Amino acid sequence: MSRGGIALAVLAALTAAVFARLAWLHRTWLDTASGPSFDMRFGGYDLADAQAYLTDLGAAGLGVYAGSAARLDTGLPVLLGLTLGAAVWRLTRDFNQWSRLVLLLVPAGYVVMDLAENALVQEMLVQGPAALDPHTVSLASRFTVTKFVLLAASAALIAVLALLRLGRNRRGAA
Repeated sequence: MSRGGIALAVLAALTAAVFARLAWLHRTWLDTASGPSFDMRFGGYDLADAQAYLTDLGAAGLGVYAGSAARLDTGLPVLLGLTLGAAVWRLTRDFNQWSRLVLLLVPAGYVVMDLAENALVQEMLVQGPAALDPHTVSLASRFTVTKFVLLAASAALIAVLALLRLGRNRRGAA
């Protein structure tokens, strides 16, 4: 395996470890009777959902969400974005440089949306259920949905690029 392949594997393993720890925090502390955390609501949420979730979360859950989970959830999008970007970069070695850079916008967009969502969620945690700003909730929800769309687009892009590379390698071997 090349140095780049080893680096990508190490980066992916580190990303998986951070994800596993964050998933454990979510299952243990942040999933409530009113549903999963804001970060895990693929279809978004509205003001009533956010108020119910924050009420159900309680003081201990709020502390975990604003503390340990927030720190991990700041690192995870960066690590995942680097992993996705590195995979795109490796799979496009024979592409034009500008095309490669344009393709990197998909995983980079995911990182921006996830970090922006995290900042808005932190703001919602500070506001609490009674003082939630509807605009903040709406914006955070849209960022959550967009984050997942861009994450899925990144995965699809990598799958297509891998299939293209596989096809080229097979044609070259024939």
